[in-house]
Amino acid sequence: MDACPAPPDPALRTLLDAIWQRLARATHDRAAGWRHPALASVDETGAPRVRTLVLRGADPAAPALVLHTDARSAKAAEIAHQARVALVFWDPAIGTQLRIEGEAAIIADPATFATLPPPARRLYAVDPAPGTPIEAPGAFGETDPARCFRVLRVVPRRLEWLDISLPHRRARFDLAGGRACWLVP
Repeated sequence: MDACPAPPDPALRTLLDAIWQRLARATHDRAAGWRHPALASVDETGAPRVRTLVLRGADPAAPALVLHTDARSAKAAEIAHQARVALVFWDPAIGTQLRIEGEAAIIADPATFATLPPPARRLYAVDPAPGTPIEAPGAFGETDPARCFRVLRVVPRRLEWLDISLPHRRARFDLAGGRACWLVP
């Protein structure tokens, strides 16, 4: 992939700020287009695995994105094996896609768990583990959800934004190197 030239167009700084604002809004606005990203990881054989999650936090200063998961999930094992992940956000209302590549970590966080409302806590109480075959819908028990809840923290390394409204526009931000450039859409 070609390196971005330096210095970047000042409009790219404005765009990056707007991207982080949209991500932050998606953490509390259930109708926000970027609220439910797809998270891609790889399993121990190298096969791709993708699933939809809920964005819970976005911190441009860190930079970091926060999602939640079950410690017993396949994604937790995949991230333990290979921390490199990708997220894809799509907002059909405005025709924008955001792809993020980064490093993920699965973190026990009792303080965050304590802030969850009871219905959200119950999501982590299923027994056996998520993805385990069962005989019928609902044929599972419960376990201590605090034992299973984890924060999934992604440190973004590269963002690629695409706007498919006319005229199409595309930009890349290499956060680790502080570089940014416009791309051919």
